[in-house]
Amino acid sequence: MPELFLHKRRVESIFHLLGEHENHITYSVAWGLAQSPSFLHGFLKSAAGVTTDGENVVIRLQQHEKNGGITDIEIEDPGGFFIIVEAKRGWNLPSRQQLATYADRPSFVKSNAPQNSALARYGVPGPVWQGVLYGSWDGGWWSPWEYKEMRDDKVLFFTRQLWTGTYHTSYVARATTAGRFIRPPAQAVEMYNASVQGRSDGGVFVVKVR
Repeated sequence: MPELFLHKRRVESIFHLLGEHENHITYSVAWGLAQSPSFLHGFLKSAAGVTTDGENVVIRLQQHEKNGGITDIEIEDPGGFFIIVEAKRGWNLPSRQQLATYADRPSFVKSNAPQNSALARYGVPGPVWQGVLYGSWDGGWWSPWEYKEMRDDKVLFFTRQLWTGTYHTSYVARATTAGRFIRPPAQAVEMYNASVQGRSDGGVFVVKVR
């Protein structure tokens, strides 16, 4: 059973978490994670694509570190993963500065967990908070593309933000007719500023009868 700590003290009873403020809501979520292996498994699988048997998991609440802020929830499986959860009410999102501060916390950086920088390890090429605020997650892997539209003559990928770097995408098409076909160039363009755009090379491809 996972162990639960609040302000570095072990929580033995749910009555230690009573209250009605935002932090108390976070406490109740952490209590549920600590008490329900299926809830913990589902949360970790959905949020970060990791799995655990829960035997060595430690869940910490309100963990303070000098120059590293105070985290809402930390979930660690030593040698497995180290995840920091910033809980917000409603549609609020953590700021970039807040996430960057967490990413530089000494305990997070020095952890021997192979997936301690979880977002970077799941394909996020930019800042650690990029995978939280932008893009989408599929099967535990991050993608910069938030929406994909499949049409008969083309495939469209949409994203709100791309940092400097190289990005890859792919799709599967079924060949139903043999012949020689033109492969038009891929095009990237800003939706509301078409002057910012670029194209790849084009070409041809051949579909043969088996």
